Amino acid sequence: MTRLILILLVTIPYIIIGRPDVEAFLSLPYMVQALVYPLLHANLLHLLVNIYAIYLLFDPRRKDNLRCLTTGLFISFLVYPLSFRPVIGISNLLYAVIGMRAPSFSSPYWKSPAVIIFLAVTVGMVFIPSIAASTHIAAFVLGVLFSIILRVYKSLDYDYRRIKRRLR
Repeated sequence: MTRLILILLVTIPYIIIGRPDVEAFLSLPYMVQALVYPLLHANLLHLLVNIYAIYLLFDPRRKDNLRCLTTGLFISFLVYPLSFRPVIGISNLLYAVIGMRAPSFSSPYWKSPAVIIFLAVTVGMVFIPSIAASTHIAAFVLGVLFSIILRVYKSLDYDYRRIKRRLR
């Protein structure tokens, strides 16, 4: 369900608006820009690549889709100011999700098609001046940090509950 909702959220604005006018977008209040930019895409290829990534990353069998979506949206809102150029597209959210779902670096997770494609694109986009690579990398790093913090919290919570049971 998360997958379908995300695909609709990024496709409908593209069908209605098409390629966004950069001047009009930049004339919006800054907070509105930061909230709206994940829904806009530069062209059909940009939209299709992100839809493919949504399809690969938001498998309906995963139980953490909603948590990853909301946290990814929050992270994409946080990284918006890090770019020196206008940023559009949901790929910051997708990079945050890849980072949040990143287990240890020896995991087979790193061999999944979505992760390989997006990491290769990340390396390539550093050399393309029209792409805001800094926000993509920042979203990935914040996703990894959030995942580490969540794992530490769960571990501490588990230890606390175990000790509390022993003291009874």
